[in-house]
Amino acid sequence: MCVFALFVERYLRQDVEDHDSDLWLLLKQTQSAVKAVRLQAVQELAKKHHWHDYKYRTLAQAFDQKTSIGLARSQDVDFRFFLHPPSPKVIENSCIEDELRNLLAALPQSEVDQCVQYFTSLALRESNQSLSAQRGGLWCFGGNGLPYAQSLSSVPSEKVESFCLQALAKHSKVPSHCDKIVMNGGLQLLQKIYQLRQDSPKIQRNIIRTIGNLALHEHLHSAVAQSGWIGVLAEGMKSPHVIQASHAARALANFDRDTVKEKYEDGVYILHPQYRTSEPIKADVLFIHGLLGAAFKTWRQKDQSDMEDKDANYTECWPKVPMKSV
Repeated sequence: MCVFALFVERYLRQDVEDHDSDLWLLLKQTQSAVKAVRLQAVQELAKKHHWHDYKYRTLAQAFDQKTSIGLARSQDVDFRFFLHPPSPKVIENSCIEDELRNLLAALPQSEVDQCVQYFTSLALRESNQSLSAQRGGLWCFGGNGLPYAQSLSSVPSEKVESFCLQALAKHSKVPSHCDKIVMNGGLQLLQKIYQLRQDSPKIQRNIIRTIGNLALHEHLHSAVAQSGWIGVLAEGMKSPHVIQASHAARALANFDRDTVKEKYEDGVYILHPQYRTSEPIKADVLFIHGLLGAAFKTWRQKDQSDMEDKDANYTECWPKVPMKSV
């Protein structure tokens, strides 16, 4: 470790006069003990869009965790600053559904409410194959014979995965379960599913929701970053789906201990500002929906399919629009 540090220090000094000097000077500043210097260096890096690819890749491998998180929360950052997620581990004779169930089976059934116990139990017992022998004695709200439990075997794999991921998101609200999710390879499994399900915003936002819950615990930050999630979240903030972008913004805000004092619990959605800002926040505006509403369903104009003027400006979350202009 000392040899590496000495090598980097010499390299920085030797190259300070060549055409890459800006790269190495900014890198050195991101590692400064002075917070203001670090934040300014991250701002300067976020403005770099015309470097050669090798510069971005070199820095991506040299960045510390704080710098990567700061860049991820910088508007219009170049995604080449982030390393690609590690290749997922291949498990022979296993499918994603099996891996999800194994992960859920490793989590305690204590400290969660009856609803989570029910969904977890159902997800563990059902698969795409007909497993009628395992249906007997399944706990449910209305006694035995629940129609949904009887038909889940024929549900497409994507819906079964979604069902398991909803249960996992609930488990991630329990601090002790977060540790077990990480210990049992949950970060790598979620990364694999996220990449495979690019066509399913619902699955992706359930995954990002879980990562946001894990980010509430600082001792897990290193494991999450090493699994390649920082770059994924940075891209998630650019999603055209407002719910997914908000989940990603919440997760990164929970990671960013350099500029964010608060931690955002499950169910809190950040609308503005989602990126780092140097402007002081003078007030908090909180939108609370009714009992039959939802965080984004309540705050839209109307269903886009019901709009008479299809070309009219449409927003899936109208409170986000005026917040940008305040």
